[in-house]
Amino acid sequence: MKKIASYLLLFIMAFALVTGCGKKDEAPKKQDEDPKVEDKLEDSTEKNQDGIVFSNIRIEKKGATSYVRGNVENKTKAVDSFKVQLIMSNKETERVYGRVDTEIKDLAVNEKRDFEVSIMGDYGSVNNFEVKIVRE
Repeated sequence: MKKIASYLLLFIMAFALVTGCGKKDEAPKKQDEDPKVEDKLEDSTEKNQDGIVFSNIRIEKKGATSYVRGNVENKTKAVDSFKVQLIMSNKETERVYGRVDTEIKDLAVNEKRDFEVSIMGDYGSVNNFEVKIVRE
């Protein structure tokens, strides 16, 4: 009986070795066929908006979230508060796919701050983004 069990165990081990049983298959690495979001989007942000100057604006996608980051500087003659609004759209169809904002409070004269606006969703039809200030 021991002999049969030994042969059976030897057969199972040989079968596992030959077929690759127990070997963890790595998923094939998917090549990016589509261009990255940041590569295909046009930035139509007006850099100077009533004395508020935008610079270093960039967009990147991580998972289902797109992040727009940049700098904003107050070139007016007074302390200013406003919202920085991100608009994701398609220029050809003139359709807006997303709109989100963040608040900048008490930006002093000649002060420069970083800002970040994030938005979630699939923006496969989007070809344009714009950052603008909104005052209430």
